[in-house]
Parts: sequence; structure tokens; C-alpha cells
Amino acid sequence: MRLLVSTTAGVGHLRPLLPFASAARDAGHEVLFAAPRSLAAKVESYGYRVMPFDDASAAAPMGMSAADDRPLFARIIGDPAPRAALPGLLATFEQFRPDLVLRDDAEMGSMVAAEAHGVPDIAVFSSVHRAQVRLLSAALPLLGPARVVAGLPEQGGESLADMRVVSLFPESFDPADGPPPPHRFRTGGTVRKVARTRPLIYLSFGTIASASAMGGALLRETVGALAALPVDLVVSIGRGGNPAQWQGANVDARPWVDEDEVLPQSAAVVCHGGGGTTLAALRSGVPLVVLPQFGDQPAVAEAVQASGAGLGLSRRPGPAATREAVEQVLGKPSFGTRVRAIADDIAALPDVAEAVHLFAETARLPR
Repeated sequence: MRLLVSTTAGVGHLRPLLPFASAARDAGHEVLFAAPRSLAAKVESYGYRVMPFDDASAAAPMGMSAADDRPLFARIIGDPAPRAALPGLLATFEQFRPDLVLRDDAEMGSMVAAEAHGVPDIAVFSSVHRAQVRLLSAALPLLGPARVVAGLPEQGGESLADMRVVSLFPESFDPADGPPPPHRFRTGGTVRKVARTRPLIYLSFGTIASASAMGGALLRETVGALAALPVDLVVSIGRGGNPAQWQGANVDARPWVDEDEVLPQSAAVVCHGGGGTTLAALRSGVPLVVLPQFGDQPAVAEAVQASGAGLGLSRRPGPAATREAVEQVLGKPSFGTRVRAIADDIAALPDVAEAVHLFAETARLPR
């Protein structure tokens, strides 16, 4: 099977695709990535061949007014991003002749190109179901200009209900309250907890949030709020950060954090609700306090709260509210009990290697 894996810009969109790509490659299938030029080097660093396509410009989507209330990201992924990507993607289809496309759900150019070439596609949901359904519902009606670029009728194409979807979140945390129903898989093995004499809190607001002025200010405010507690803090400050600028006897500031090493020791995670960090915390059985910043993150915070895996706060709750939430998560055993049950649900999912069977069936090829 020739598998084309297509991602939009951002490491947070790339990483959920990697376990599936690795499983397909390990099973002997040919894997090629398509990615924006801005992300191509990162894809290559994981050992994959990549065919780059153009990044979306900062231009406003066609036919949209400033008063449009659809999410900005939906407007971008529904119009300028696929239009920019399609010339490169169509050339890749002609050259590689994929049997199946596996794509980040926000990379919609490859969905259009797949339709034009009669190739099935599967989307990987990088966040919770309700957030991605809302995003795609807003983006799908905007694909007309991209469809014209691909030589398709402006109207038509794959509906939300028709999409084939895979997810790494379990039903107990992320119920699908409408179509499309996801096929669910897990990555990694059993996480072994590491005992500590003092609670360890892992704090991360992601690379994008931490790099912005507002995100950096929130990170410093949160460190200040939590450093007064009798805990140890591991803080992800981003690759451009300087650990020497972060003060505190119990503050360990790192430009990059190995979550596989830190999370088994952690008593709680304080984060922005990014899909990768949230899933890693759940898989490790660590309760969360979520301060959502943008995009799908408010929906992730709601899912954390609704599932009992932790607490979801507002975008800028203030130091006192953040500290109180962390104390509550550390002090109430029910949070740990619930998140460990979710971790067990993740461990019970089929291994991501089993997804290759789904890929082969979808591509109408023998296993």
C-alpha cells in the first residue's frame, strides 16, 4: 500500500499522525508525507520522505467578511490553506499515486485532491470530537474555490457524516455525540508511576502559546502562583527560552521537556489544553488543570471537567484561582481515581498497529 500522510503547519498537528505512519511503515507499506514548506524539515527529522506544498498566505479567505462569526481557523483551513496547498498536492498525487490518504483533519487540501483522484482518505482527529466537528462543520462549506482548483464542481464533496475518522482519545473522555464516529486506537504501553516525596507539577502552555507575549506573561504568572506551594515545578518554556531567567528553588525551567520522563512522576499537569499534552496526561493517569487559550482548547477544558479528570478554568483565571484549582486537584482523591480509570480505558484500546488493517480495508487492498 502506498500511504500519503498529509499535515498542516504546526508540530501539534504533525505528532498525532506519526504513530499511524510508523505503524504503516513497520508493516511494510510505503509512506510519504506531504507538508507545508515551513514544516518539511521537521517531518524529515522523524525519518520520513516529504513532498512540500505552499503554506497559506495571510490573505483573508475569499468571500468572507469581517463580520463572519465562523472561527478564524475554520475560515483558513476551508479556503486559503487548501488553495495554496493544492498545486503541490496534485503534483504529489500524480507522482506518488497513493492508495490511501491519511491526513490531519485540518489539512483539507489533500481531501479535495483525494476526491479528484478517486482515492479514499482518513482523518486523524487531533483534539476532542466536539471541537473538531464544530471546526469542520464551519470549514467544509468554504471549500468551493479549492475544489475548482482541483477541477471539481464547486459544490459537493465529502460531508461530515461521510468522513472516516480515527482518534487516540477514549470514549470515556471524548464521547462522540454525533457523526462521524471515530475508530479509536492507543499508542505506547503501560505507564509505570514513579513515587516522589514532594508532589511534582508539570506546567506547559505549548510552543505557540509560550512564544507569544500574552502566553509568556501567563506562564510567568502561573509559575509565580504555583511556586509558593509545597511542590516541585517542571516548566516547559519553549526552545527559545532561557532557564536562567526563571527563579525559584522549586522551579525547574526547561526549553524542552521529555513528557515520557516527567509525567510518570507528576501529581498534576497544568496546561492550555493542547491535544498532545492532554492525551499524554490522561494516558499517564495524571489529573489536569486546564487554562484554555484559543481554538479547540475551551472544548478540551470542558471535556476534562465533564469527565472528572481535572478542572477547566477560564483563559486568564488569575493566580489565586489557578493556585486554588491545583490545590483542589492535589487534595481530592476523586480526580486521581477518575483519571486512572480513563488511563485504563486508553490501555484497553486496540494498539495503533491495528489501524493498518483499517487502512488496508479502506484502500480496498488485502491486509
